[in-house]
Amino acid sequence: MIQLHVLGRTDLYAADQGAAADLLAQPRPLALLVYLAVAHSGQYARRDSLVGLFWAETGQEQARASLRRLLHTIRRTLGPDVIDTRGDEEVRVNTAALWCDAAECSACFADGRLDRAIALYKGPMLPGFILAGAHGFQDWIDMARRQLNREAVKAAVKLAEAHAEANEHSRAGDLAQFITVIAPDFDDEHQLRKLLRVLHRQGNRVAALRLFDDFSRRLHEAYGTTPAAETRNLISEIRSG
Repeated sequence: MIQLHVLGRTDLYAADQGAAADLLAQPRPLALLVYLAVAHSGQYARRDSLVGLFWAETGQEQARASLRRLLHTIRRTLGPDVIDTRGDEEVRVNTAALWCDAAECSACFADGRLDRAIALYKGPMLPGFILAGAHGFQDWIDMARRQLNREAVKAAVKLAEAHAEANEHSRAGDLAQFITVIAPDFDDEHQLRKLLRVLHRQGNRVAALRLFDDFSRRLHEAYGTTPAAETRNLISEIRSG
């Protein structure tokens, strides 16, 4: 099976690695493949929606021809089984032929398989990737990155709480560290309080205070405000030991 990795890095593993490298070097075919693999994950997408996403400012006939060329490029590079069609208007990635880490990660978050999701989440999707002239795709990838990151933080906090409750402090600490790495500027104050309580339960007051101070600084710089009273009360409790 072809493997497409887009979380924290961008790699494509196929029988013909030279062809895979060629596809990685072509931003538009890669973007289309990632969108179909992640946003639809085995479900059909209509050609007119893809045209709007990638060629909103191009005439319909020209845009549809461009889409056909990209699909042909993907099939020629990775094999004819990677892309399925249904009628003249619908296309999808064949999940029996291609596996994508972001697609499985999203499914794991949805199904509650949090340990597997955290193992898959290595960082933002398609890091540093920008597709000029495709505002619809760029909006989607920006939103998808934020959504996956939020889900990763929530999952890591939930697992850390469970490990702390079971007195598995090493694992809880690893997850707390994981959060600071994948989301150094995360802004969910509700999740912050949960993580502060985990650190407090571990007796890791230094890490809790540093996390709070960093959050407070970002909040002040971005909005000129301070954390909620509930958060300030919690940190006062942690400071007092």
